[in-house]
Amino acid sequence: MDESKHEEPPPDSKDLAGWKRAIDEGRLGGIRPEAIVAAIQDLGPCTAKFVLNALAKHLNNVMLSKLRSLVSASYPNKGVSAT
Repeated sequence: MDESKHEEPPPDSKDLAGWKRAIDEGRLGGIRPEAIVAAIQDLGPCTAKFVLNALAKHLNNVMLSKLRSLVSASYPNKGVSAT
């Protein structure tokens, strides 16, 4: 693992109180997206909506950020980066 990223250890994927604390403290940016996906899956659709919404919104922002660097109409093929 690359130590330069200083990723924070995520709460257990089934720890609702831990995820609430991470959201309230603004720590989602330091947690790997894979851990957030696991939490969404393990907490399930019946958990607190504000927790699921915050986790899903963070994942959405991460994905959009990655996609924006890969897809652009200014690329020679009018869409996808050559990398």
